[in-house]
Amino acid sequence: MRFSNNIVLSSLCLALGVQSVDIISMDIPQLAESGHDLVLDCKFEYRPEEQEQLDIKWYFNNSPSPIYQWLPAMNTGPQVIDPRFSEFMDLMYTVNGEKYEKHRALHLVNVTHHLSGSYMCKVSSFLDEDFNQKNLIVYVPPARVQFSHSSVEREGQTMVTCSATDIYPSPVARIYWKDGDSEREVDKTEIKENSDGLFTINLSTSFHTESVRGVQLGCEISIPGTDYTIREDLIISADISADPRVSGSSSLQLPTAPQLLLLLAATLWQLAALPTNTQTL
Repeated sequence: MRFSNNIVLSSLCLALGVQSVDIISMDIPQLAESGHDLVLDCKFEYRPEEQEQLDIKWYFNNSPSPIYQWLPAMNTGPQVIDPRFSEFMDLMYTVNGEKYEKHRALHLVNVTHHLSGSYMCKVSSFLDEDFNQKNLIVYVPPARVQFSHSSVEREGQTMVTCSATDIYPSPVARIYWKDGDSEREVDKTEIKENSDGLFTINLSTSFHTESVRGVQLGCEISIPGTDYTIREDLIISADISADPRVSGSSSLQLPTAPQLLLLLAATLWQLAALPTNTQTL
């Protein structure tokens, strides 16, 4: 009988232009850096007769099963449905003190890149339901960036390498001349996804050694879809040798300690082998 009354009431409210449960906004950041805390809020309106019927669910990446559910009328508090989110959800968080709204939002703590994806909020009652969704990217700055140069076997060539590790999502990078900011065509770019979903990028290119004497180069690494960019500079010494076997300003090679010992031993052995001259008075 109550169900029939709800149908009649719903029809009457629709005829009068009164909205049933309705999501009016979703406050979800597009970007967040890993390690931070986030609030994903789902603001909604409802009619007084829907209070005891409200059912708030959150979904992740179009999964048919929710990751979070809250039934305000049950007075049992919200629940984590998907165990993957257990360590990230703060179930004590409240957006306000209203009984039928306070646990509508997700409070995610110490987020990681694994939480990047699409989040959908669904609010329903016996009379109606509404849902909305937005995307979130949790980016990870590189753990390490290295920009270096070294000699290669091909005479007169200098290899320049730029790399970044443990970054998310897949980055882009370039090597460029610092003076004039002209970009250098990179000979080889490798991007690998690690087992944990993070990425490693390596860029390498070669120059004629004579052309990079005293030159300042730059390496720029950025994360698409974010404002994150990091730049490293590399100054090639003006006295770098064109011979890949020689580095630094001098070609003089000093003997090592073991070499000095061998040289001393050989000298003493030669001296011991010399004949001894004896004079008799």
